[in-house]
Amino acid sequence: MKKLYFLLLTSMSCVAFGQYSINFDDMSLGAVSPQSAFISLWPASGVTDCIVSDLQANSGTQSMQVRNNQTDDVLVLLGNKNSDSWVVSFYMYIPSNASGYWNIQESQTAGIQWNGEFLVGVTSVGGTAGLITYSETGSTIAFPYDQWFEVRHEINLNTKKITIKVNDSMFLNNVDYVGTDGVAANQLGSINFYSASANNNYFIDDFVFEQVSTASVISNNTAELKAYPNPVKDVLTVEGNNKITNVSVFNTLGVIVHSSTPSTISTQIDMSKFPKGIYLLEVTMGSDTKTFKVLK
Repeated sequence: MKKLYFLLLTSMSCVAFGQYSINFDDMSLGAVSPQSAFISLWPASGVTDCIVSDLQANSGTQSMQVRNNQTDDVLVLLGNKNSDSWVVSFYMYIPSNASGYWNIQESQTAGIQWNGEFLVGVTSVGGTAGLITYSETGSTIAFPYDQWFEVRHEINLNTKKITIKVNDSMFLNNVDYVGTDGVAANQLGSINFYSASANNNYFIDDFVFEQVSTASVISNNTAELKAYPNPVKDVLTVEGNNKITNVSVFNTLGVIVHSSTPSTISTQIDMSKFPKGIYLLEVTMGSDTKTFKVLK
């Protein structure tokens, strides 16, 4: 059976409730959508399901594979959000000479509006080898073949702006959140993973959906905080440009598994005995609070 992690962290100052993550490790090999309440098939004839695969994994032993049949097509549902600021992140793996694709849907009802299409490598609808292309503006960023890389969307539905980073490198920086042909986007409905080309073949792992308050995003601009290495094997180091007053680590059930009040500019967390998985790290430094997703 599946493992769907619900993070109801209502006590956290930087992250609100309504989050979840999917890492595919407790699913059975085969069709993915029957095993997840958050993943559904694109509603059209001839569509096939993406599969849980053990060929590649960013964490654990399994991921979701979108094959080269041009019919694999699923939606990861995001609840038709229309306010506040949201983060959608996942890890992607593209084998050499293959391509990938995703888009953002305005609604959980498929096909209402595409709020940005992203072509990874050369696809039948465009794109360039070694680059991710944003179809609305033609903006590009490099990605590595045969390696896992992170894609992180920050979508502010109050300001109608979107920021996307690939492996912490800026791809889209606070640009207008728009749909096809520049039509204004007003919702965050779903992420669509589709087999867009005959050379399509890619893997998705460690999908995370988070809500972040606008106030926290603004205040974080004044704080310099970092946590490394990530993924972590044993010891996680947290550093800031001022005294760190509180550090909390939450597991995927929202349970605090570590808490400390170091009152130093650098502190370490021994995670060697933590089970493998996704953790949420909350760090407070002065009046600023920031969260990090940490992989073990």
